[in-house]
Amino acid sequence: MSVTQSSLTTRYATAQAPSSADAASTSPAQWGALEPGRGFKLAKTEYGELNLSGYALVRYLNQLPASHTYTSYSGISKTSNGRSDIQLQRALIWMNGWVYHPKFNYEVLLWTVNSINQVTVAGKLGYNFHPAFNLYGGIGGLPGVRSMTGAFPYFAGTDRVMAEEFFRPGFTTGIWAVGALSKKSRYMVMLGNNLSQIGLTANKLTRSPAVAASAWWMPTSGEFGSRGGFGDYERHKTLATRFGFSYTHSPETRGNQPDPESGPDNVQIRVSDASLLFGPSSLAPGVTLQTAHFNLYAMDAGLKYRGFAIQSEGYVRNLDHFEFLSGSLPYHSIRDNGFYTQASYTLPSRTIELYALTSQIFGQQVYSYEYGGGTNYRPFHTQNFRVNADVKRIVRSPVDSLFGYYIGGLKGMTVSISSDVFF
Repeated sequence: MSVTQSSLTTRYATAQAPSSADAASTSPAQWGALEPGRGFKLAKTEYGELNLSGYALVRYLNQLPASHTYTSYSGISKTSNGRSDIQLQRALIWMNGWVYHPKFNYEVLLWTVNSINQVTVAGKLGYNFHPAFNLYGGIGGLPGVRSMTGAFPYFAGTDRVMAEEFFRPGFTTGIWAVGALSKKSRYMVMLGNNLSQIGLTANKLTRSPAVAASAWWMPTSGEFGSRGGFGDYERHKTLATRFGFSYTHSPETRGNQPDPESGPDNVQIRVSDASLLFGPSSLAPGVTLQTAHFNLYAMDAGLKYRGFAIQSEGYVRNLDHFEFLSGSLPYHSIRDNGFYTQASYTLPSRTIELYALTSQIFGQQVYSYEYGGGTNYRPFHTQNFRVNADVKRIVRSPVDSLFGYYIGGLKGMTVSISSDVFF
């Protein structure tokens, strides 16, 4: 641009509207810089900034076989009905910027997931005290796994892999701090109302908050690409590495879980046979849990170099402190372990990325796994628009959700063709 944003703002805020004859010669050819994640700049004054950003995903999903039955750990026969549909799966619009002081920032988010008929209005307020300490309040993701610390939407596919989706915490209202521990390390800690508040009213919350924290170290290059995503679109000429640890603790009850019939299903605690932890007879005939503690430990590692990228994360989840609404169990806790690994390569042209993945869940009730891969085609030579094809072989999915790729008990294939844009 031939003129700076600030000079344009001053010029057009103070000048009278030009006549139609003069408009062509006085109007700028371009207006509003684009920065993905912050979007298009709509306004910039001495009192603040306003940016408009968005994300949209259109996806065809086919889960095979179309229908089959399976038996849960407690002996209940269930039916797994596969999807075959086209959805505007997600659309996000958010306004962000600062107001009154450059260090005081805001975000207002409209978030829709059409496959589960979910519409959420969210947001946050924050103040940047220091590079080592930035404080926020509002609705945010509990940083219990690496993908919940800002990598979205730079995943290999257009959703998380099975192990990650099974173990991860969700989004809740709370306060959190992020910052740099050193030039090569970062952290995020959060205190929230519960594991996932989306779709819940305040009277369903308990007085026991959720706590989550994550820290990561990037010893070689001190960075890990745009938003810390999982592919090497940048084709790093210097080896980039990242090692991290995350932890989540949340006391949960039947009352502060989303309604399985009508509420959003982006996060509900499930055991490894895909049954809801707090569902009737999920753990044994006649047994229904009233309360339990959710504890998740995760460790991740990744590297990027000249188009190659490897990302892996391991999980240990303990469910304990059981209190029963009815019945009892001969054991006092449930431990599930798992991991995923994915590898990708971005060609020198940066228009094609190939990836392969596997995830494994060693559940106390059921062992589940998947393997698959796909490709991303980026015709506009940007990381922020792609056409994605993804194929997975899934065996006994513990994830039962219309949010992503998986339905409970699935033993078969999932094929998806999608396109998403981020600005």
